[in-house]
Amino acid sequence: MSNKKNTSDTQIEMGNDLDQLRNILYGNQARATEQRLNEMEARLEDINQELKTNLDNQISSLSGLTDNQFKTVEEKLAQTNANFNQRLEQQISDLRKQLADFRAESRQRDSDLRQEMLTLGAMLDKQKTGRSELGELLVELGQQLQQNAENTAVSNDN
Repeated sequence: MSNKKNTSDTQIEMGNDLDQLRNILYGNQARATEQRLNEMEARLEDINQELKTNLDNQISSLSGLTDNQFKTVEEKLAQTNANFNQRLEQQISDLRKQLADFRAESRQRDSDLRQEMLTLGAMLDKQKTGRSELGELLVELGQQLQQNAENTAVSNDN
């Protein structure tokens, strides 16, 4: 038994000696490598966190910028719409005024023509008129009506 004990003690001592020798030869290098790996992991974690923070900040900034741009576009659109509506109302008002003027002018011409026809009719009642004279008067009246219609058409085109 003592032989077995000595053998295992010797193996332990040799194992310890071997471990110590490995520790002496490679221990500092292994510890330095492990320390550098730990530092790199810590730096990577810090960089990862910093990148996440920067990304979140940029997303927030872009979101705020987009909201501001949307509000600006919305305000410009509202202003343009208001300007358009104002000009439209002004055009409608002008067209209504022109229509009222045209109606008044048409009524006046109609009234003038009726008066002239009544005057001609009264003249004809007092005088006997020959057929040729009556025909000439009707032709003249027709020409005046055509001229008034052309003048009205020209006024409408303007």
